[in-house]
Amino acid sequence: MSRLRPSTQYGRYRTEGCLRSGALSQLYAATYTKDPETQVRCIIKGPGHAKGIEPDLVHRLLVREGEILAALDHRSVVRLLDRFDLGRSLGMVLEHIDGLSVADILRSLKRRQDTLPVRIGLAIFRQLVEALAYLHSAKDAQGQPLLLRHCDVTPGNLMLTYEGELKILDFGISQWRADRTNFSAGLCLGTPGYFAPEQICGGPSTDRADVFAAGVVACRLLGAAHSPFARRTLKDCLRATVGSHRPKVQDILRHCPSAITDLIEQMLQVPALTRPSCAALLQSLAGAIDEVEDGAASRVELSMFLRGLALKDAAEAPRTSSPRAPSSSQGPIRTRSGVWVVPVTKPIAKPRVPSQTRDLPPLASSVAFEDLGAALRQALQEDLPESWLEGESGIPPQGDPAPAEAKDTKPATRKDNLPEAAPEDVVLVDDQAEDVEVLIDRGIEAILDRDFRRAYVALQSARQADPDNRIVRANLQRLQQLGFDSTQEACA
Repeated sequence: MSRLRPSTQYGRYRTEGCLRSGALSQLYAATYTKDPETQVRCIIKGPGHAKGIEPDLVHRLLVREGEILAALDHRSVVRLLDRFDLGRSLGMVLEHIDGLSVADILRSLKRRQDTLPVRIGLAIFRQLVEALAYLHSAKDAQGQPLLLRHCDVTPGNLMLTYEGELKILDFGISQWRADRTNFSAGLCLGTPGYFAPEQICGGPSTDRADVFAAGVVACRLLGAAHSPFARRTLKDCLRATVGSHRPKVQDILRHCPSAITDLIEQMLQVPALTRPSCAALLQSLAGAIDEVEDGAASRVELSMFLRGLALKDAAEAPRTSSPRAPSSSQGPIRTRSGVWVVPVTKPIAKPRVPSQTRDLPPLASSVAFEDLGAALRQALQEDLPESWLEGESGIPPQGDPAPAEAKDTKPATRKDNLPEAAPEDVVLVDDQAEDVEVLIDRGIEAILDRDFRRAYVALQSARQADPDNRIVRANLQRLQQLGFDSTQEACA
């Protein structure tokens, strides 16, 4: 399969640096020549580096996402500008958004040990509900409903322009009317901590799953340091999501008005039918905001806040690491109900000069996706190599959770005869310093590339920053078992 490359010309488009490289897709900053004197910034999305998944499947996912974006026309949705042939796959040209992702904003504030002002958080929350209300009620040119669900509403997939306008990104795992079958049946694709309970339990995905995820995002916007369902392990995170013993929103957001926390509590209900639709939620939110003393910030206030935050980040740039998308902390696991839970990584575009729109080419012919879910499940269960399962997180795949009484079970033997990582070695991104996590990711990447020296340097740096980190120790031990002599490296 043809993949995008940096500093390469694709017709009228020229790629620059890679913004995000994931298993199923890559994002590159790019430019295209509008006229001999004008170059416009854009984003090009192409196939990722998934191993063990049929290239045709990745191609169909990109074609499908392109068809979804071409059917949408709203200021709150990233615009599709063009599509072009990329060998055996497809390249999508997206508008380049001049702004910050919600994830970037939250990380920037966290570095300063600060939180988002309630007025600003409410303004973003309101725009998010408005955007989802549009998606859930969108219709095609003939007036027929698209029945669209985003299925991955997270801070990393929400961008705010410097004009104070929210845009939703990444429709790669969305579902809509054109899906002749539920291609994700038996799969739970998305982000741990933002999954809806019915997705984990294998039930049908409806627009109420987006409402649940929006409720989690609202908690983050209004002061929560992480998702209310974040736990040390992925399995514990899933149990917290579907369990009845969950923290109350009022206890998490102690400084938030009760009118708002009560509304978010409704959005996070376990039964999907007890959650409000986005249309009803929009009306309830308007009333709840009216009850708040200071109300929500205006678009101008939000714009001023974002520009001020960007200036602070620019001033501190030499002393801080650049924002990056959070990597998922675990590989796919299978729940008792037989659902494969597959964390995916999110692309986050960096601030650039805004692009300009152009006419879209004719739509490609519709692609049948009856076998899409079967192909994904087969890849996960049978054909997906362990190197890919480890590639996103460094944690080996795990089977069904063991019964409570079976505490002394022997870990399964891996094909490379290396030990399994214990569940307690797994932590979520919010529980680990960002710089240590970056070094761990680099070390694991280098191990997979068989570049043991580079892996040793990265892991040793992580060990110096966090001497008690068990993941670091486990991977250093793995290097020794793979034949790397650390004593020679130390002497060198």
